[in-house]
Amino acid sequence: MTPARPGRRFDTSLGRLATLGPFHVTIAVAAAFAALLALYLASGVALIPLLLVLVAVAGTDRVLRLHPQGRFHGANATALYVLLPGLFALTTALALGRSDSVTLQLLIGIAVVALFIVTVFAEYLTVDPDAETYELARFGLLLSIYVTALFSFVVAFTVGVPLLLSIIFVGVASLLLTIDMLRELETDSAALLVQSVAVAAVMAECRWVLYYLGLAEVMAGAFMLIVYYVMTGLIQDYVAARADRRSWLNWGVIFAASALTLLFFRVVLF
Repeated sequence: MTPARPGRRFDTSLGRLATLGPFHVTIAVAAAFAALLALYLASGVALIPLLLVLVAVAGTDRVLRLHPQGRFHGANATALYVLLPGLFALTTALALGRSDSVTLQLLIGIAVVALFIVTVFAEYLTVDPDAETYELARFGLLLSIYVTALFSFVVAFTVGVPLLLSIIFVGVASLLLTIDMLRELETDSAALLVQSVAVAAVMAECRWVLYYLGLAEVMAGAFMLIVYYVMTGLIQDYVAARADRRSWLNWGVIFAASALTLLFFRVVLF
């Protein structure tokens, strides 16, 4: 056997994997996510969504720890950053699993995988608020947050669990999503928690009220998204010291216009 040359190291596959950059790791995690999602939609095995959450959380954690600032040390260092990818993985899988249309599952599934890539890499890019790509990354996260909220609300109406569990699920999902949304705006941890709990409480109450209105599942989920969008908009204005009379009026108009549009589609299409 030819001896190794002095000073030369043989790279193994695992060694090369460990040296991948954050974007390449994101793509690798997304490939595993896509494979598990396809397996779940094909088999319906109830354990797979939990594996999807594990892949999303562990993969995002790995990507974040590659950041050049080296801010993340310890098991819980990335906790605030992995909430959204984990919930995104769970709710998208459960929502897609409720559809009977293979074509719809395929089309939405492709969009979901693409948005998963955006979500994970955006979490990485928002580690440094001074980076040039920060604002674009925040926009990507906001898009993912609202899509995840919609899937969460639809799942709350479609999984067939008791009302109390559905209300708790909506509250927890809203809490986690709002924490991720406000973590860069609110530096006071106690204030961040109070604001997020307030949004979660309103969304849980909204789920309870909609139980008695008999709206279609997707329609009810869309209405809850409108409520969540307005609530988080008001909270963000409050944190940024923009919550004046004009702000309340603007968000009131947005809510009224969105609700009337939803009512129009319900009357015309349903």
